Amino acid sequence: MILVHGSFTGIRIGVATVKAFADSLNIKAIGVNSLEVLSHNVKENSVICSLIDARKENVFCEILENIDDNYVVRRKPSFENIDNLLHELKNMNLEYPITFVGDGAEKNKEKILNVLPNSKFSNNNYLSAVNLGIAGFKHFQNDNYENVEPLYLRKSEAEQKLEEKLNGAK
Repeated sequence: MILVHGSFTGIRIGVATVKAFADSLNIKAIGVNSLEVLSHNVKENSVICSLIDARKENVFCEILENIDDNYVVRRKPSFENIDNLLHELKNMNLEYPITFVGDGAEKNKEKILNVLPNSKFSNNNYLSAVNLGIAGFKHFQNDNYENVEPLYLRKSEAEQKLEEKLNGAK
């Protein structure tokens, strides 16, 4: 089971290390992203929007639904402008109220409540080894062994600068 969260280089090193251990020990690895781990802080039936602050009015987000302790992905992890995300959430037809979790939820609470006044917020906005274990065990029970690869939700600063340079040259 793996949870690697941080810089581009840190993620590459962490994933490579896990893959090396798995290959050398001839075992399977289970990848669990940080946003999914955060969602396990919400125990009641709810649509859960996990948010990690990405600065400059952006967030890393994933939308899951907890139905009787069964967490189902409703929207895959992505890198979003908070205003665009809130507009999208406002237009969704949801059966449960939205519960926000993570440091991105704390930072944008006022903005969230202005757009979605019935929102709930988790009191626990931290990554937990217990929740990592729970999420990983659920993947294990469902025989969900995806190929463990880094999950980059935005381009690195170097990639962004190269793209700007190439687009400026046209």
